[in-house]
Amino acid sequence: MEIGVWEGDFSQQLLDHFQPKRLYLVDPWQHDSRYPERRYGIAGAEAMEQRYQRVQYRFRHHSEVVIVRKTSGEIWTEIEALDWVYVDGNHSFEYVLAYLKGAHSRLRPGGILAGDDCHLPPDDRWPGVFQAVMAFLRSREGRQYEVIALQHRQFVLRKPTRAVSNPRVSRSQNSTDQRLFAILSQPRSGTHLLRNLLHSQPDVCCEGELFHPRVPIKSVADFTPQKPAREVLKDLMNSREVDGRHFGFPVHDSGGPLGRRFCWDHEELLNWKPAPLVIWLYRRNRLAQYASWLSALESGRWSDYSGKAGKTTDPARKVGPFSPNPEEFAQWLERQETRRQNLKAKLQSLPSIEIAYEDLCKNPERTCAQIFHKLGLPPVPVETPTRKMRNYRLQEIFTNFEDLVRVHREVMEQTNKVPKI
Repeated sequence: MEIGVWEGDFSQQLLDHFQPKRLYLVDPWQHDSRYPERRYGIAGAEAMEQRYQRVQYRFRHHSEVVIVRKTSGEIWTEIEALDWVYVDGNHSFEYVLAYLKGAHSRLRPGGILAGDDCHLPPDDRWPGVFQAVMAFLRSREGRQYEVIALQHRQFVLRKPTRAVSNPRVSRSQNSTDQRLFAILSQPRSGTHLLRNLLHSQPDVCCEGELFHPRVPIKSVADFTPQKPAREVLKDLMNSREVDGRHFGFPVHDSGGPLGRRFCWDHEELLNWKPAPLVIWLYRRNRLAQYASWLSALESGRWSDYSGKAGKTTDPARKVGPFSPNPEEFAQWLERQETRRQNLKAKLQSLPSIEIAYEDLCKNPERTCAQIFHKLGLPPVPVETPTRKMRNYRLQEIFTNFEDLVRVHREVMEQTNKVPKI
């Protein structure tokens, strides 16, 4: 079955590739003025009628094709059991979730439930699709489904062949095995990239920078500056949004006024029971990190929390060229390394995993699978961050590249680590 047919182009591909004994094409072909920005809201009633007639004509010689001009909610009791359903209808959250639950009711054990335009955050072109898929996977009907793919804007789920005694999502809201995790990182090391990738696991809720004074909390709106961090975390982990999932958040160790809003201190992690997982995210190539930091400050697309104003917000900006003072670079690098080493020593008793930004960009699926394993969760496919794969030549970005390489080596040798630049 295909839900959302339009002109029938993808229907033809399904027909040619799978050669099904029967293919249901479900679409109301109806103008909907509630969505003036979408194509079925732009096209008038006459245009939609003509489109329906063209689809009928296109498949007139295919006896295996059954064209159903109804909304999907009207047809589930009228059709036989299905081997697969492809969802590409109305992209609003409530519609997609209804498609998925309706399809579940008619899908055979082992059947495939798939769909289009499932953009992973932060791409919010069709946020309702991704949100509905996540809600379905957390629901009573969907919690036993296997996630086959969640990438290239597509989702593919498989219904279990039999009842699963230990479903993928089995924790209650107050379960003692719910795990807290924290991403400890420094600016320009891929913090938000990792946060979004982890959030694509249905059993994970990864918030933004909870304890940064300028970052609003989306899940709960009634927090006050005087509320202790420990109480903030407890309220969030028991909230409807988290709903019993593993819960985590990033903390940037940038030396800015982090956590003053909620009296945050890293020792809060030491006092949490059971012990949280610490994800140490770092960048091997510190010179590339410094270039990204300078570029972000210059462009205004990121702030170092000092109140500096950027020059431009052009997303197609060119990085560099820069001629930084080598002594300033040495001070920056020493600060970063000292904070990182001190913090690692402070939290060494906690379970942890180290993740390099370079590995995250090169193989995000394998890197995230390591974290999911640490959390006791199965891996899910994640989107490859092509936007992060731009290959900048540092020799072209820094006019005094050789001087900076020398400084980098001298500083890093003091910590007995000399990553390759």
